[in-house]
Amino acid sequence: MEDRLEVVDLNGVSYGEIALRPGRYHLRLLCRGRDHLEALLALDPFPPEGPHDDPLEVWVIQMWPDR
Repeated sequence: MEDRLEVVDLNGVSYGEIALRPGRYHLRLLCRGRDHLEALLALDPFPPEGPHDDPLEVWVIQMWPDR
């Protein structure tokens, strides 16, 4: 028997699913880039002129079984 964990954003887009053994788990969420830095400005050495509304956020999800 296994459970499943799915990562879904606020818009309902699924970013993957993993199988888990039944039991309790620890979960850690880490995020960077929430300072509203525009993604193209962060990634492009020659950014476009004008405003851009695509913030770059990077998330890390860590899980491990509770022993």
